[in-house]
Amino acid sequence: MIFTSGSTGVPKGVRGLCGALSAHASATIAAFDLVPQDRVLHFAGLGFDVASEKIFPTLLAGATVVVRDAPSAESIRGFVDFLAREAVALANLPASFWHVMVEEMARGGFALGPALRLVIDGSERINPQALRLWREITPDVVWMNGYGPTETTITPTALTLRPGQPLPEGLDEVPIGRPLANARAVLRAFDGSLTPLGGTGMLWIGGPAVTGGYLGDAPGSQAAFQTDPWSAQEDVSARIYSAGDQARWRRDGQLEFLGRRDRQVKLRGQRIDLYQVERQLVALSGVRLAHVAMIGEPSVRLVAWVVSEGGVTAEQITAEAALQMPRAMVPQIIIVNSLPVGANGKIDTSALPAPSDAPKGVGRPDWDSWDSLTQAIAACIAEVLGMDQVPPEAQFSDLGGDSLLALRLVSLIEARTGHVLLTANLHDHGSAAALAAMLQSGVTAPRYTIPIQPEGTRPPFFAIHVVGRNEDLFRPLAAALGPD
Repeated sequence: MIFTSGSTGVPKGVRGLCGALSAHASATIAAFDLVPQDRVLHFAGLGFDVASEKIFPTLLAGATVVVRDAPSAESIRGFVDFLAREAVALANLPASFWHVMVEEMARGGFALGPALRLVIDGSERINPQALRLWREITPDVVWMNGYGPTETTITPTALTLRPGQPLPEGLDEVPIGRPLANARAVLRAFDGSLTPLGGTGMLWIGGPAVTGGYLGDAPGSQAAFQTDPWSAQEDVSARIYSAGDQARWRRDGQLEFLGRRDRQVKLRGQRIDLYQVERQLVALSGVRLAHVAMIGEPSVRLVAWVVSEGGVTAEQITAEAALQMPRAMVPQIIIVNSLPVGANGKIDTSALPAPSDAPKGVGRPDWDSWDSLTQAIAACIAEVLGMDQVPPEAQFSDLGGDSLLALRLVSLIEARTGHVLLTANLHDHGSAAALAAMLQSGVTAPRYTIPIQPEGTRPPFFAIHVVGRNEDLFRPLAAALGPD
């Protein structure tokens, strides 16, 4: 029995099976190239499923388990020295610890011991910049990115990068690889069908390593564990587990992890994927790590705790983020030195500093520098929000605007100025100044058309949206059709 961490709800007791653990051990012995001479680091606590991945396959292969001691946990240099002293060949590390280790190794200029040949990461997203740095400072070590929920017996998929092997193309996101021998990965579209190549779908894991469901929770087990309709053996007892994660098959055959379904939130009428916001933030210059959450008190807003570099400020990150993503997705930025990790190896949001209560840009506006249309729209925003006045550059959503207030606002602006707006215009042009600039430019988007690939010389192709969300399936189609 292993209880999940409860990071996505009430902890659930997962019924592990001897056969599933045996299948996993056989698969990982082969994937890790375990031999009796290997010394394998035991890093995690015994209450976590990854401990079984280090203990059972190692002993079954006739190799040696090396338990981390207390001094090695006090500093990165002490940990690296421990690996060298104990001649550790394989080390499985939480991603949060590995990120810190890469940074400290690069800063301190110290290297790993000659015995270490394989490092396996997991539990959280891998920063692509950190992986590039890791390959520079440890070119001779095999590196793996493992993925897997407890319900599928630890690690059903992994990406393996061997010395000299190039990084995957388009490394905006580090893939989670291919299924190991104990598992099968299936992506399903929102109607339950198989997701086409390049399309986003929900990840299901099948194969002999699927566990026995949840203890004392028949409804939960029935919802998450289903009969596997794609079982190659046509075994009616074969089951497949809904991982609750979104993923995409890359064209190189690797799985790309796109975040948990339960990290999607709704803020002022907009559905926002927190994982997607984090991905876009770490792609910005000067951002090393980012963690995003929706804070409910005293006012609902998106907040991002960012570990920056090169002296980049929160204001600079906010300005660049506003150019790269819709306004509704731009969070309030808080610069921190590090992202604290809880006992479960995941980022502890409760240990991060709370945001300030006042939204930025709320102050006494300098009206003389703004044109009459901007002033009129700002007056409309203030009236709808029940405020005396608002700064022309303040965002409607930051000031407390929601989807219902947006309906009132566009009607009021039309009545006062004669300009017709859509509530959708507020998502990308959320301030009085931005709305006025858009209206004065005379450039507006088609009412219900989303341009996916607007270039080319041949007749345009229009698709009617039926299945999926956020053009998940039409974007791969556009890529396949080509630029013309």
